[in-house]
Amino acid sequence: VAWVRRRRAPSGCGLGLGVGAAGAGGLARVLGGRPLFIIPYGSLAVRAVAYAVGRRPPSIVGDRSGGRPRMAEGEIITMEVRLTAERRLSTFLLEEQVPPALGEPARLAVPVIEPGEDLTHTYELSCRRRGVYEIGPLVVRYGDPLGLTRREAVIAEPTEVLVHPGVEDVIDRVLTRMVEDPPQPPPIPRP
Repeated sequence: VAWVRRRRAPSGCGLGLGVGAAGAGGLARVLGGRPLFIIPYGSLAVRAVAYAVGRRPPSIVGDRSGGRPRMAEGEIITMEVRLTAERRLSTFLLEEQVPPALGEPARLAVPVIEPGEDLTHTYELSCRRRGVYEIGPLVVRYGDPLGLTRREAVIAEPTEVLVHPGVEDVIDRVLTRMVEDPPQPPPIPRP
């Protein structure tokens, strides 16, 4: 299901166009008019062209930096994602999956990136709870210019992060001077 969704899933507009084409085809069959069949066939042709145009995966390379494999609880880390395109790309969405304990997923809508140009995006992780977390994958979502199809491709694989518990200083021995000469003498107990 995930593979089909990633490879061939239509967007909401694409589903609406398919349902409209089916409804127009049923209406043309009931009314019996040949000119009415232009609407469903035209809709299916537009959908096929959108599928063919949005099929080419983006030639983009992504790199994640700024993170360490071990972090302390309560620490705030700035992550940096760098993209490099091999050809001109336009209108795609970049998303980094982040566990809820570390923050919100980082999303960036990119209007256009030129070939050889580097695009840098930064976001912050706040390590609120200790544990082992997986950051990623870094995913690019793309489709055709009309928005009838949507696809996604993984640019960078997930990475594992270990958040250690916070460390607090503890005095494990009582100072001897406080025991010998307290600031106030202890009260005399009543019988």
